[in-house]
Amino acid sequence: MKNTSTCTGFNRFVWFLFSILLLAGCISSTPRFDNVAYTQAISIKLDTLALMDKAVDDYSQHRQEVEQLMRQIDKAYEYTQGRKNAELILEQWKIIRDPGENLVVAFFNRWKEKGRLNSDFIGGSKTNVSGAFNQIIELENGLIKAEQ
Repeated sequence: MKNTSTCTGFNRFVWFLFSILLLAGCISSTPRFDNVAYTQAISIKLDTLALMDKAVDDYSQHRQEVEQLMRQIDKAYEYTQGRKNAELILEQWKIIRDPGENLVVAFFNRWKEKGRLNSDFIGGSKTNVSGAFNQIIELENGLIKAEQ
């Protein structure tokens, strides 16, 4: 009697190979958790919020701190650019760096322009900036949960 099975040994092997490749494609499209990036995002967030509190002082007193912080943000952006499949995280760093988004760069540019900022403006700005950083931290934290 002839074997009428449509799934011969070769067909099974092809389906098995296809399944493995499909699974590998799904796994490789997810960024891996990176403790450096996670820690860096938290550290930069805290440094940014602390420096924003100093905006009641004259900008010239804190110019170097602002420049140093902006370099930290640029480094985090560059680091994220080198990570595979971290497009969402990279987009969030772009938003934080964009002067048109009224976040970090816009805040420090305004402080530089005005010399000092009032505490109400600082408080509102900190809420927005904190939220933007929280999105990066949550994305990074999601990678921890995805790997567990």
